[in-house]
Amino acid sequence: MDRLEGAKRLFLDAMALQEQGDLERAEALYKKALDLAPGRPSVMNNLAAVYIGLNRYADARLLCERLLELNPEDETALVNLGNCQLKLGSPADALLFSEKALRLKPGYAEALNCRGSALLELKRPQEALESCERALALKPDYVEALSNRGNILMALDRPEEALASYERALILAPNHAEALYNLGTSLHELNRLPEALAAYDRALAARPDYAEALNNRATTLLALKRVDEALASWNRALR
Repeated sequence: MDRLEGAKRLFLDAMALQEQGDLERAEALYKKALDLAPGRPSVMNNLAAVYIGLNRYADARLLCERLLELNPEDETALVNLGNCQLKLGSPADALLFSEKALRLKPGYAEALNCRGSALLELKRPQEALESCERALALKPDYVEALSNRGNILMALDRPEEALASYERALILAPNHAEALYNLGTSLHELNRLPEALAAYDRALAARPDYAEALNNRATTLLALKRVDEALASWNRALR
């Protein structure tokens, strides 16, 4: 098997892990693929998305900037950079990047999902929902969009529909840490505290260093009057 064929197999295996939410293992395989085939845009873009999921925004932004230097019309790098800006608290920039990607590639599900997230952060939830629904019409099994749709529905005070969206995401990817985290957050808001705690524990089983899940888990434990466990969870989050 030649190097290019080996890189392709690693890339496909990494994609499967990424879709399941197993980001650490996906990262390792993407890096091995790049060792065999350096500079491949598809691998670099997927690795950037993994870094965003792992809260490694500096690494993600560096990869995106390198890709856009090579090709300013790389729509995938634009979406990844938009998602990075979302996590860094710049939804207006994320909206600009996602809409530029859509001008280059109309009907791009990932750009529509990023746009939906940006619009939600900009307090435009109805437009956000429309963007997310368009993404799911194009790609019905898009786990991140299903999870994002749940967040938007919660903002629109439609909690039962939100839970159904999270549950659909988790049928497709049972160990998807972010979907589990979002499920836990919504269950806590609905005062279904034991179920929220179980969701956070599942998120942490999938990603043990998920600081946001540890923080919210602590808040749920405190609401359940399990103060010592809450403090331990907060200490883990801080570490």
